[in-house]
Amino acid sequence: MMKREYRGQRSVTAIADYIRQQKSNPIREVNDLEEIKALDRSKRNIIGYFEQKDTTNYRTFERVANILHDDCVFLSATGRHAPAWSTRELLALLDLWKEEAVQLQLLSSCRNFDTYRQIASEMPEKGHKRDMRQCCAKIKKLRQAYQKAREANRCSGAENAPDMVYLGSMTNFDLTYAWTQDKCVPLVREITFENGEELTEEGLPFLILFHMKDDLESLEKFQQEVARQLISEKGTINFLHADCDKFRHPLLHIQKTPADCPVIAIDSFRHMYVFPDFSDLAIPGKLKQFVQDLHSGKLHREFHHGPDPTDVAPGQPIQDLASSPPESSFQKLAPSEHRYTLLREKDEL
Repeated sequence: MMKREYRGQRSVTAIADYIRQQKSNPIREVNDLEEIKALDRSKRNIIGYFEQKDTTNYRTFERVANILHDDCVFLSATGRHAPAWSTRELLALLDLWKEEAVQLQLLSSCRNFDTYRQIASEMPEKGHKRDMRQCCAKIKKLRQAYQKAREANRCSGAENAPDMVYLGSMTNFDLTYAWTQDKCVPLVREITFENGEELTEEGLPFLILFHMKDDLESLEKFQQEVARQLISEKGTINFLHADCDKFRHPLLHIQKTPADCPVIAIDSFRHMYVFPDFSDLAIPGKLKQFVQDLHSGKLHREFHHGPDPTDVAPGQPIQDLASSPPESSFQKLAPSEHRYTLLREKDEL
């Protein structure tokens, strides 16, 4: 299934290579546990475990991978490489193991066979059957895996990116796709000259953080506040971040330079509006109000006519301060209306 428009070179070789790439299998098969441990944690990896490929679950996974393979790395393990314990079994085991009484028993004794025998006896109540040795061995492996993963994350700086498990039905494509898309496509995306045309074509205004490439602290603060204040605005505005050095020209449009970064601005594709001060990001609701003022038209009105009457202090005269807001800079990245495309019905090749 084609998700993105082809934006490469218009030559037979380039288009043929692109088609071959699109038709290739988007799922990489994993044959060894060491491959999982060696995954690049800086990328978004979706790993599916299946008894065999000829199942509805795997076909759903394959459909999702075909759509989102540009956003995530998809891997699968089947047969003997798949874990013997299902996700629901593991959750049931952990529910029993984490109980306070069980933890006290484990801490007070070096020989814990009786405790694990008790856990195994309660597993059927949760719909699963495992014996004492299986429960004991699985907890031991989970503890070892946790310690290794924690150490690896500490060394790689990925400690704040925990693994997440999909607990929905794999036979439900819409549910599986929605969950995977949420994990594959970050809430705050980076805009570059390579993807600028594609992001512009989505037609949503941009809320952009301009920051220096190595200023990860400002980016993290912005991501946190977007997630905290603006999650309900997803689908009405694109949350982006951009390299100040690469996007000097848009900064000049709002009378800023890389020395002023970090800077937050909205590009409505008509005008650009600047968030008053990056330090105001910490004020509860300030960023949300900035976006709401865009939707209500307040930002546009104030740029042309000065402060709204409701924002003027009592007794202070209302002045009609005409101004000329900076024109949109990112609108120029939009594709030509006269181009040929495979994705818009009104055009033909």
